[in-house]
This record gives sequence, C-alpha cells and structure tokens, in this order.
Amino acid sequence: MKEKLVQVQLQGVTMPSIETGPLALLQDVHSDKSIQISIGAFEAGSIIMHMEGLNSSRPRTHSLLAGIMKEQGLSIKSVEIYGMANSEDDNFFARLNYRKGLKNWSRDICASDALALAIETNTPVYIHPALLDSAFPIFAADSDSHNAYIWHLGGSSQLQHKELI
Repeated sequence: MKEKLVQVQLQGVTMPSIETGPLALLQDVHSDKSIQISIGAFEAGSIIMHMEGLNSSRPRTHSLLAGIMKEQGLSIKSVEIYGMANSEDDNFFARLNYRKGLKNWSRDICASDALALAIETNTPVYIHPALLDSAFPIFAADSDSHNAYIWHLGGSSQLQHKELI
C-alpha cells in the first residue's frame, strides 16, 4: 500500500553560512513539522526572485520551462519529494506530475528544480511522511547558533533575520 504524501508549503530560502549552500524551508500545511532541503544557487535565485516579485530582462530557466509547458497545454499537477540518497548527502529525489487533457505523466526531477517550478506555477508540493518525520528542527529560540538570512513567502518582502541551529 502506498503511503499518503504530506502537503508542504515553501516557507522561504535561507543561506545559513558561506560554507553551506542555500536551503529551502518546507513546512507541513497541517502541523508545525518542517524540513530543510539543500537547493542549488541558481534555483535559490529563481525562487527568491519570484518571492520578491522581481523580473529579469530575459526569462530564467524555470520561468521559460513553465511558459513552454503552458503554451503546449501542459499543466503541472504536483511535485512530490519522495526519497533521499543517504543521510550524509542532502540529495532528495523528486517527481514532477503533469498532464495535458486526460493524459498524465510523471518524471523524476532534481528536488531544487521541482521546487523552483512549483513556486513559479503555484503548484502543490508533497513530501513522503518518513522524510518529514526524520527531519531535525530548523529554528531554536534560545540556541547559541549563528545567524542566517531568510527570504520568506508572503507578508513582507524584506529580509528577516532569525537564528538557526
């Protein structure tokens, strides 16, 4: 029996330090469970530009792909983050589900590309519950941690400063 996936919402993008790459912050829409997923710099830039309402003079790759899919009558139904390569490597497996008319397709895709497309097309994102359950907390109010910048979705478009574990 296939486990039911949990819907998550992209809360923002963070850059904890110079040494680590950007992270996408995902939160369960029905609970306070959250997970951070390592994403590429280009995908992070695309997500942040979309969140900030910024446009470039030429379409970014994810905007271009979303536009081509729309022109061809294809619509993205959902993004699924369904696995992880191993616990030492923050490499998540994702799937893009899309359709045209009654025909449905599913393709494996890099999780960071999937998230960038999801934010560009306002597509729901789902994650396997075991990944969400195994995630460690992202924020702590009273930790001796370093600072990070976080770009949040919704509300203010200004950078907000929080402490990370």
